Amino acid sequence: MQTITKSRVISILRGVLSQPTAPFHESKVMDYIRKFARERKTLTLKEDKFGNLLVRYRRGTVARGSPLLVFAAHTDHPGFIAGRRNSRKETSALFLGGVHKKFFKGSRVRFFADGGEVTGRITSVREGAKGEKHVSIATRGEVPEGTFGMWDLKGFRQKGNRIYSRAIDDLAGVSSVIALLDALHRGKVKGEAAGLFTRGEEAGLNGATGVALTGGLPRTRSRVVTVETSKELVNARVGHGPIIRVGDRKLIFDGPITRFIEDVAIDLAKREGKFPFQRRLMDGGTCESTSFGVLGYRTGAACVALGNYHNMSPDGRIREEYIHIGDLVALVRLFFHMVKKRNGIDKSYDRLRQDLVTTFERYRPRLIARG
Repeated sequence: MQTITKSRVISILRGVLSQPTAPFHESKVMDYIRKFARERKTLTLKEDKFGNLLVRYRRGTVARGSPLLVFAAHTDHPGFIAGRRNSRKETSALFLGGVHKKFFKGSRVRFFADGGEVTGRITSVREGAKGEKHVSIATRGEVPEGTFGMWDLKGFRQKGNRIYSRAIDDLAGVSSVIALLDALHRGKVKGEAAGLFTRGEEAGLNGATGVALTGGLPRTRSRVVTVETSKELVNARVGHGPIIRVGDRKLIFDGPITRFIEDVAIDLAKREGKFPFQRRLMDGGTCESTSFGVLGYRTGAACVALGNYHNMSPDGRIREEYIHIGDLVALVRLFFHMVKKRNGIDKSYDRLRQDLVTTFERYRPRLIARG
């Protein structure tokens, strides 16, 4: 049985991307994850006081103290939180997430109220001191205060090998972790791994920071690999394979973990004859590895390149984000083999160390001769 297929990854992706979400309003995505976990006996589910979910996979005996690979992805996307409605039948809203001011006026918004969805168009925008956007929206009905909204775009659309959505970042990352757990379960893989699904990332890495500050993961055993869809760069392109992320805008990640991820990718390429991947500094933004890294966890990262990052298209309009499905399927396969080879994660420097020593011994006489 092939445990990772394009059709199965797309099925999971469609289910996740169809869920509306915004910072601190991720319940629809979390409900999807809860249902997924409860349907599989090899998975256990734990929720912390901040609403982050930890889904652990385990089958067979696991050596005490062995490294635990934790794949972390955030469940929110930049979005709106409705405020009061004024006399001009405009709804005020706070926008959380990194989108440039020039994209707002005239763009369409969809609110997800309990009584039904309400659409509208932005009439004005004002930027706050901390980069938050305060907007006015002419809506086609009442929007209860506190209701969350997103750009009025489709949740899932496929065209060829590209997947388009209002919220690829980071629901495609969430989908890849779910697909990994699904593959481990279906493949009856011996060992363990975990998926961590966090909240409030777009407003400042809040969910990950909460986990790290409160010791929500075993600090000595955990090897945290954060999963993102990261802004496409000149040397990190959509469709060129998954990306081993050596760092982000603020931090360089754990060397041995990064080396381990690359070793697994190289091994896949050797065994299969072809496994395209990229190794890049993705400094188009900051990811949750920064939170975990500066707060005492060993952390690495992987991602796929994202087009129309945060819905900002090159033509200056709000449009769907997009990824290449081949990149995401390959990312899931990379994670699957990382779990199978997890016991080598802390030995990833051994080969490099030996190569350096061997080369040194070869040229030792020349160093001593000082010619």
